[in-house]
Amino acid sequence: MFESQNFSVKIIKLFSLLIFLCSAQKGFSADRENLAKADSLFSKSQYEQALTIYEDIFTKEQKYSDSMLLRMALIYELGGNYAKNLYFLNLYYSNTSSRSTLERINTIAKKHELSGYEFSDRERVLNWMRTQRSVINISALALLIFFSGILFFLRKRKNIRPILGGTFLCLTTLGISLELNLSSIPPTKGIVLNDNAWLMDGPSSAADGSLKVPKGNKLKVIGKEDIWYEVTWEGRTGYIREGNLGVVI
Repeated sequence: MFESQNFSVKIIKLFSLLIFLCSAQKGFSADRENLAKADSLFSKSQYEQALTIYEDIFTKEQKYSDSMLLRMALIYELGGNYAKNLYFLNLYYSNTSSRSTLERINTIAKKHELSGYEFSDRERVLNWMRTQRSVINISALALLIFFSGILFFLRKRKNIRPILGGTFLCLTTLGISLELNLSSIPPTKGIVLNDNAWLMDGPSSAADGSLKVPKGNKLKVIGKEDIWYEVTWEGRTGYIREGNLGVVI
C-alpha cells in the first residue's frame, strides 16, 4: 500500500525538481548600474551612448531582458541597420512568440527583399511551446498529481492498478521528454549581420569564397567548426565566419 504511495511521491518530487532546474528562465543579473544608465540614456534619446552599454552587456555577459532586446532593435532601426534590427527582433520573438513582432519581421524582410524568413506552422508551434514551458510543465505536474491521487485511492483494486501505473509512467516520460527537448533546441538559423560576409567552400579563410551573401538574409545553420558556421543558402552549402552571423532559434 505504502510502496505505491511512496513511489508516486518520489516521481512527483523528481519531476518538480526537473521543472525547477530546466524550465526556470535565465536570470537577468547583468550589471544593474550600467543597465540603469543605459535605460536612462535611451529615455533621453541618447541612443548611441545607450547602445554602447547595451552591446557591452549583451556581448560580454551574454544576458538580456526582453525590453533590452526591443530597445536595441529600435536603435538599429533608427540607424538604418536593418540586419541587426532583424536579429534582435528575432531574439525577442524567440522569447515571446509575439505575433506583432513576427509581422514586423516579415514586413522588414519583404521591404529589403530578404530570404529565409518564412515561418512554418511547425516552427510557430514549437516556439510557442518553448515560450510557454512553465505553463506546460505546471499542467503536466498537475496531471501527474491527479493520476497519483487516483492510483493511491484505488491501490487495492489490482485490476486497475496496472492501467493507472502505466498511464502515470507514460505521462512522466512524456513530460520529461518534452522538457528536455524544448530546453535543448540548438540555434538552427542565422542572420547575416555584415556586408562582407562570404560563403566559403571550407572552414578556413584560405578556402575559396563561392559567393557573397547580402546582409539581412537568414540562413539555415547545419553545424559549427571552430569559428565557422556551416550553413545552407539558396541550395548551396558552405561556411561563414561566426562574426558575420547572428544565430537564432
